[in-house]
Amino acid sequence: MILSESEARNFQISILSLSKANSLSVEIKGGQFVNIRLGRNALNTNGIENSLKITLNSTFANRTASYTIDQLEMSAIERGLRRCEKLAQISPPDPEFLPPLGPQHYASSFSYSESMGNLSIENIVEMAVRILDVLTQNQSQHIELSSFIKFQKYFICIANSNGLFGYQKFANIQLTATARTNDGLGSGWAGAFVFNIEEIDPEKLIETAIQKAILSKEKLSMAPGHYPVLLEPTAAVDLIGLMLFSMDGRAADEGRSVFSKPGGGNRIGEPLFPSNITIYSDPSNRQAPGQVFSNDGLPCRKIPWIQHGILSNLIYSRYWAKKNHKEPIPEPSNILMLGSDTTLDKMIQDIDKAILVTRLWYIREVDPQSLIFTGLTRDGTFLIEKGKISKAVNNFRFNQSPLTMLQSVQQIGRAVNCIGSEIDDLPALIPPLLVKDFYFTSTSEAI
Repeated sequence: MILSESEARNFQISILSLSKANSLSVEIKGGQFVNIRLGRNALNTNGIENSLKITLNSTFANRTASYTIDQLEMSAIERGLRRCEKLAQISPPDPEFLPPLGPQHYASSFSYSESMGNLSIENIVEMAVRILDVLTQNQSQHIELSSFIKFQKYFICIANSNGLFGYQKFANIQLTATARTNDGLGSGWAGAFVFNIEEIDPEKLIETAIQKAILSKEKLSMAPGHYPVLLEPTAAVDLIGLMLFSMDGRAADEGRSVFSKPGGGNRIGEPLFPSNITIYSDPSNRQAPGQVFSNDGLPCRKIPWIQHGILSNLIYSRYWAKKNHKEPIPEPSNILMLGSDTTLDKMIQDIDKAILVTRLWYIREVDPQSLIFTGLTRDGTFLIEKGKISKAVNNFRFNQSPLTMLQSVQQIGRAVNCIGSEIDDLPALIPPLLVKDFYFTSTSEAI
């Protein structure tokens, strides 16, 4: 169920009027979520969910509690409120509690368009049929395809008893596909996450996955080690995103982060990267729009995290910001990186020798102090020689810090909408990156 802004505002007013706590914060989220899954070249499962969820957060002094319900009747909401208030009264005091925010100004967003929001279930089914048509045209290639289409249109509305109100609508599509050769030797992957229907081309995406699968059947065995690597956006977004969410100001100030300054403080203002590295978030971006408010109501605005190589900002909670006389900065609601006009194909043509990585998988943190992550390449790892993809190579396990990765970037391509393995629900606009030194610690037999 999707409420209009006026409907949501009136509903919030009714809920807030029932509160007996010192303060009440309410989040309402509802919408329609459609998914279609294809497996082994056939429609497999589908689902349609229409939901509306209400999250209550009651406060007495510095004691708080939350309670979530999915019923719309005011009698049920009032019962939920009474339970939430009882829980708050017996909850332990929070020494870092701050009162809810008052009225805020939120930026405009392009997270919802009528063309996307008006898509029907039949339109999504048609997209699945188009995927199957591509498979029919490639029958001679002996490919097995799995694909997942996720279409969602929903709203989020926040309000509290101090006068705060925020409302935002979303409509987007995620499409991912894995193609494998019938002999089990080759695998390819492609994916997209878009807010404008014109920006997704299912046929091209499926063709890309199929061609990567075919090309990766016969693999050259390469030893682990340090290599120049061309990371496609779907690979680069995971390491960049994981780095951004580790940029916590409190951890840095307390000496627990790679962004901590030796001897105390943080490294804001230091040139940690080459001058061509600029990473920021901006909820008003048209191609990859983000949420305009955080969970606690802070406005999400355009924030440069790394500007021309200089660490410019860190994430600051309201409590830690107040304690340190700083402005609070919420987590990013999208990930944007400045690129160039150079396409991925043109970058390949200019490379003498490097490894092309389509995708990373199962990425886990190894050491938070140095921000080293480990993970695997998969679904298309190739050797570039003399400006061409010459052959597929075995997959690798890597140990890599996003900082050292960005510090060795030699070339940046055109930024595109992308979806990663770990960063798979956050809008992102990321370019391919040619990295001088990427560390593969061992080989992997996975395809």
